Amino acid sequence: MLKSENPLSPTALKIELVEINSIRPDEKNSREHNERSISGLVASLKQFGQQKPLVIDRDGIVRAGNGTYTAAVRLGWSHINVVKTALDARQATLYGVADNRLGDLSYFDEGVLADALRGVPEIDVGAMGFDMIEVEGILAAAGDPLEAVAAPEKKLEDRLGKGGAATVRLMVQVKNVAVIEAAL
Repeated sequence: MLKSENPLSPTALKIELVEINSIRPDEKNSREHNERSISGLVASLKQFGQQKPLVIDRDGIVRAGNGTYTAAVRLGWSHINVVKTALDARQATLYGVADNRLGDLSYFDEGVLADALRGVPEIDVGAMGFDMIEVEGILAAAGDPLEAVAAPEKKLEDRLGKGGAATVRLMVQVKNVAVIEAAL
């Protein structure tokens, strides 16, 4: 193990497999997980397994990975991988906020994302947090015909029924947020 004068310097992380009922979610977690989020995490755990540990504090409170914890409980897991942080409760809470927020500040390279999603079966896209309509939009924006998706071709009207309603998400990438704020 590396010795350092700074207790926050990188050291080898010790991943532990613990009983899931020995830890608990953070009741004051500021990140809300809706059903789509938890369903996506369940699908991801089924498809890929647990690929990164939860971060817990010395009291067994989940400080990063609350959604994954909830998904694992839903799947009936008896054990889960964790890393114990040495941060005090306040710092651990702030780390949890940073863990969630900093991911929000990044964005996808749409061309690279389209390459990764080309030919992915419909059943697998949920494990990555997408639905087929989003995948079709990403591929279409990359110049791919919608037939490139491995799912059966369906028109939006067929999916919703005549006169059906849909939620439409608009993804816009800008370098200057003020442009969007002014447009709104």
